Amino acid sequence: MSEKPSSVSLRILLAEDSQANQEVLTAILRRAGYQVDVAINGLKAVEAVSSVSYDLVLMDLAMPEMDGVEATYHIRNLPGQQGDIPIIALTANAILTEQQRCLQAGMNDYLTKPVSRATLLTVVAHWSGCPVPPSAKKYCHKIEEVVAQKTDKELLDLVILERLIEDATLELLPQMICVFIKEANNRCQQIAKAVAMGNIEQLEHESHALKSSASTFGAKRLYYATREIELVCKQKQLPLVPELARVIPGLVRESICALTEYLATTHNIFINIEIPS
Repeated sequence: MSEKPSSVSLRILLAEDSQANQEVLTAILRRAGYQVDVAINGLKAVEAVSSVSYDLVLMDLAMPEMDGVEATYHIRNLPGQQGDIPIIALTANAILTEQQRCLQAGMNDYLTKPVSRATLLTVVAHWSGCPVPPSAKKYCHKIEEVVAQKTDKELLDLVILERLIEDATLELLPQMICVFIKEANNRCQQIAKAVAMGNIEQLEHESHALKSSASTFGAKRLYYATREIELVCKQKQLPLVPELARVIPGLVRESICALTEYLATTHNIFINIEIPS
């Protein structure tokens, strides 16, 4: 009978294409003492699991080249313990059909983003057999009030930002926000290109990715706007796309300004960033 891994020896693969989400999740996991490697898409995740002995995989669903569901199918077909590795889905869609899709694909469990430190660490401990870290006091799939469930129109959800500090430390927050800003600017440009080229598949992917990272950093208006574009793309309501996409650059600028102001006024932290024109 093999021994259960300790938190120090536990090695986790994080499959996630959003660099902003990578920063947050790896900070939480490493702070808990886990070793973490990152794969930027499903194809890289399959390659990593095939060549490295991991104890658990955290698998985003929406990734380029190969999504999380297809990657899970490939991993489950690997021989021996590699094919039996616990796989936890990371999804931005807290709907029953998405959860069922994860489990039917062979995943063991699911987490809805943005995910709290307590929930993440408890689920990791549950499926790895490690002791639950002291900071993870409860096991629950539904975190309290995610961005998608709120209706007010403020730019930022300060509850999510304060929880981010608790989860990953104030020291790391400026770095994580800078990564989010860089990613948001890049996604904004890619959304504009996708609209100009009429590439609906790419537009849906970029909108979903920006929606996911916006929810992690409490950028609520940006979250709502990108969620709407993603839904319109799924429903093939193409005439609505240009008008919806037109507001994204402004919302990215407003979100960046709000985040930098939050750091300065609430925590006396100042970061030098270039606000897109």
